[in-house]
Amino acid sequence: MSEELFQQYLIILTFSLIGAVIFRRLGMATIVAYMASGVLVGPHILGFIDNPQQFTLLAEFGVVFLLFNLGLEFNLKKK
Repeated sequence: MSEELFQQYLIILTFSLIGAVIFRRLGMATIVAYMASGVLVGPHILGFIDNPQQFTLLAEFGVVFLLFNLGLEFNLKKK
Protein backbone atom coordinates (compact mmCIF):
# COMPACT_ATOMS: atom_id res chain seq x y z
CA MET A 1 0.00 0.00 0.00
CA SER A 2 1.39 3.35 -0.93
CA GLU A 3 1.89 6.09 1.63
CA GLU A 4 -0.60 8.40 -0.10
CA LEU A 5 -3.33 5.75 -0.03
CA PHE A 6 -2.64 5.07 3.65
CA GLN A 7 -2.94 8.81 4.42
CA GLN A 8 -6.26 8.95 2.61
CA TYR A 9 -7.53 5.99 4.66
CA LEU A 10 -6.49 7.82 7.82
CA ILE A 11 -8.30 10.96 6.68
CA ILE A 12 -11.48 8.97 6.08
CA LEU A 13 -11.28 7.26 9.47
CA THR A 14 -10.51 10.52 11.27
CA PHE A 15 -13.45 12.36 9.72
CA SER A 16 -15.72 9.39 10.48
CA LEU A 17 -14.65 9.26 14.11
CA ILE A 18 -15.01 13.01 14.66
CA GLY A 19 -18.37 13.04 12.90
CA ALA A 20 -19.64 10.09 14.92
CA VAL A 21 -18.70 11.76 18.20
CA ILE A 22 -20.32 15.05 17.22
CA PHE A 23 -23.50 13.47 15.90
CA ARG A 24 -23.81 11.18 18.93
CA ARG A 25 -23.58 14.18 21.27
CA LEU A 26 -26.31 15.86 19.23
CA GLY A 27 -28.47 12.79 19.73
CA MET A 28 -28.40 11.72 16.10
CA ALA A 29 -27.56 8.36 14.57
CA THR A 30 -23.94 7.65 13.71
CA ILE A 31 -24.97 6.40 10.28
CA VAL A 32 -25.79 9.98 9.34
CA ALA A 33 -22.33 11.03 10.55
CA TYR A 34 -20.64 8.39 8.40
CA MET A 35 -22.60 9.44 5.34
CA ALA A 36 -21.88 13.12 5.96
CA SER A 37 -18.17 12.48 6.43
CA GLY A 38 -18.12 10.46 3.21
CA VAL A 39 -19.71 13.34 1.35
CA LEU A 40 -17.29 15.86 2.87
CA VAL A 41 -14.12 13.85 2.30
CA GLY A 42 -15.06 12.74 -1.20
CA PRO A 43 -13.72 14.23 -4.41
CA HIS A 44 -16.46 16.85 -4.88
CA ILE A 45 -16.53 18.97 -1.70
CA LEU A 46 -13.21 18.99 0.18
CA GLY A 47 -11.36 16.86 -2.36
CA PHE A 48 -9.20 14.82 0.02
CA ILE A 49 -9.79 11.71 -2.10
CA ASP A 50 -8.29 12.00 -5.56
CA ASN A 51 -9.16 8.61 -7.00
CA PRO A 52 -12.38 7.18 -5.51
CA GLN A 53 -11.97 3.90 -7.42
CA GLN A 54 -9.23 2.92 -4.98
CA PHE A 55 -11.78 2.77 -2.18
CA THR A 56 -14.33 0.41 -3.71
CA LEU A 57 -13.58 -2.33 -1.17
CA LEU A 58 -14.01 0.10 1.73
CA ALA A 59 -17.26 1.35 0.17
CA GLU A 60 -18.59 -2.20 -0.17
CA PHE A 61 -17.87 -2.88 3.49
CA GLY A 62 -19.64 0.38 4.33
CA VAL A 63 -22.77 -0.75 2.49
CA VAL A 64 -22.68 -4.14 4.24
CA PHE A 65 -22.39 -2.49 7.66
CA LEU A 66 -25.14 -0.01 6.77
CA LEU A 67 -27.52 -2.82 5.85
CA PHE A 68 -26.56 -4.75 8.99
CA ASN A 69 -27.25 -1.71 11.16
CA LEU A 70 -30.60 -1.11 9.46
CA GLY A 71 -31.47 -4.76 10.05
CA LEU A 72 -30.80 -4.33 13.75
CA GLU A 73 -33.13 -1.34 13.91
CA PHE A 74 -36.17 -3.12 12.52
CA ASN A 75 -38.35 -5.35 14.64
CA LEU A 76 -40.50 -7.93 12.86
CA LYS A 77 -42.73 -8.95 15.77
CA LYS A 78 -46.18 -10.01 14.65
CA LYS A 79 -49.25 -9.14 16.69
